[in-house]
Amino acid sequence: MMAPTMVILTLQEPDFGSYDLSSLDRLYYGSSPMAVEWIRRTMEAFPTANIQQGYGLTETSPILATLDEDVHRQAIETGEYEILKAAGRPLVGIDMRIINPDGNEVPAGEPGEVVVRGPNVTVGYLNRPEENERAFRNGWFHTGDVGKMDDNGFMFLLDRKKDMIITGGENVYSSEVEAALYQHEDVHECAVVGVPDEKYGEALFAAIVPRPGVSLTEDGIIEHCRGRIGGFKIPRKMAFVDELPKSAMGKILKTEIRETYGHTTS
Repeated sequence: MMAPTMVILTLQEPDFGSYDLSSLDRLYYGSSPMAVEWIRRTMEAFPTANIQQGYGLTETSPILATLDEDVHRQAIETGEYEILKAAGRPLVGIDMRIINPDGNEVPAGEPGEVVVRGPNVTVGYLNRPEENERAFRNGWFHTGDVGKMDDNGFMFLLDRKKDMIITGGENVYSSEVEAALYQHEDVHECAVVGVPDEKYGEALFAAIVPRPGVSLTEDGIIEHCRGRIGGFKIPRKMAFVDELPKSAMGKILKTEIRETYGHTTS
């Protein structure tokens, strides 16, 4: 079981191909989204392993939904990679809804906050009444994640509510922009955040780690994104860095990126 960062680092080991991996039966990834391009590479690199994704939170002990090995395998066989963007279907016993700010469930395909209830969901935080009031309402735990549900019951995680970027009145999910950046063969890692902007309120900022030995340019990245995402979703501000700040679990710390580059206004 590995975070995406761990998977990516493993695949990039110079002598990766010299190891006998035939005994590996199962590989789980989770704790943060992994770009479809890297999921494909993982499945190609571990051909004998069943690949499965898990989505959840500490408060839910922790798994809420899974994208199982059959879905992964079918996506690769058919070339229909879009389903690999899903976090999966809710586990048996888990009730999951996508709601709007008024607390009403939204139609399939519409974005909203992911709320859940089930036997594995905590009853609350110890001695933190204000946080309990925000997170636990009407019998549902509010995850703080933005997602959408399709007609087949697959939940697609779009972003953390706090990571959604509002630029010029348009909502932009950083995960969609990152997915486009990862389609560039020379982008090793990336993270997209919102930074203050005098004209648009927020602007998209991309911190990008190039593939070792490769130089990237802002113009090259912008041109790569054209045709993949809408023009207002293309980051016009970016920094090419040696590494991204991460937690001990391998999660990219977007808060630190905002703190470092949040003063950028031009």
